[in-house]
Amino acid sequence: MTPPNALIFDFDGLICDTEGCLVRAGKHVFSLHGVEFPFQRWLDVVGTATPHNFWVPWLAELTGGPVDETEALEEFESHNRAGTGQLVPNDGVVDLLDIAENEGIEVGVASSSSISWVGGLLEQLGLRSRFSHVLTRGDVANAKPAPDLYILAAERFGTDPSHCVALEDSHNGSLSAIRAGMPVVVVPNELTRHQDLQHATHQVQSLAEVTPELLRRLRQEHQPRS
Repeated sequence: MTPPNALIFDFDGLICDTEGCLVRAGKHVFSLHGVEFPFQRWLDVVGTATPHNFWVPWLAELTGGPVDETEALEEFESHNRAGTGQLVPNDGVVDLLDIAENEGIEVGVASSSSISWVGGLLEQLGLRSRFSHVLTRGDVANAKPAPDLYILAAERFGTDPSHCVALEDSHNGSLSAIRAGMPVVVVPNELTRHQDLQHATHQVQSLAEVTPELLRRLRQEHQPRS
């Protein structure tokens, strides 16, 4: 069986636990204001492109009064930076990159975050050089759950989406890959395990479970779109 031509990684929550850092920062700020963290609202936007202050109106709504946005954002970013500064690659990420290299599979990133965020953290993790292409929300008209990022990723690798495999952790991200015609392996984290992920092609608990045999099977089972 032939391996896929390319593996396309999501970034946030998949390569490292940025999602956990953001949630912890959010819980911290909402707690400072004496209100409960709106978990379901937060869950609904995971995997999409959102402005950095998307949660501020929720805070104002829950507190029932005006919120000093500058102060709230500074507190959030300070807490988040402390968390992201300690990040390491998630379980199985480096091993899977090694598998791809050994199998002659090209690898890229397709993320709804900004290039400054993704590129900076990939450098911090020592992984930037492992990816041929790093695509982010600035490269397409529509971020996830639209299929644009995954379609563009396949184009950059000169192949059909069905001959790639997407690696995702969220409902919106995996839906984006499916809409692009790309098989997707989803790895739910502590946040996204609460989402509907039934449309994913395959689900694992860790990228350490993604083997060369699984990648070959996914390639074989998905034919190019007509």
